[in-house]
Amino acid sequence: MDSELKAIGKVMRALGVCRSTLWNWEQRGIVTPYRDYRGYRYYDDAQIEALRQRIEPRKQGKD
Repeated sequence: MDSELKAIGKVMRALGVCRSTLWNWEQRGIVTPYRDYRGYRYYDDAQIEALRQRIEPRKQGKD
């Protein structure tokens, strides 16, 4: 894998969403984060970009 995995906190800040939003998207099958042996969630750059593309129209009021 080329990209570095990012912890949920960094993803929250990068996207401007809360932890529960990311958990909700996971439950709905929108994104499937990687998990380490402790169960912590990690996201790669492609996943983050896909989520960014999903939320940008909403932030601009084009939902």
